[in-house]
Amino acid sequence: MLSISRSCIYDWLNPSSPRHDPSFPKQVRLSGRSSGGAVGWRLESIMAWLDSRD
Repeated sequence: MLSISRSCIYDWLNPSSPRHDPSFPKQVRLSGRSSGGAVGWRLESIMAWLDSRD
């Protein structure tokens, strides 16, 4: 949907990265595992984030 790499998303989420974006939505855990496992983002959160960047 965003046409960016996975590493770019994790750069936006990483506070120690120079590309950190504190406004990027937080990930949602899709599996019951406490560490690792699948994550995703809510469509509404991504759409609101995109709208805020205009």
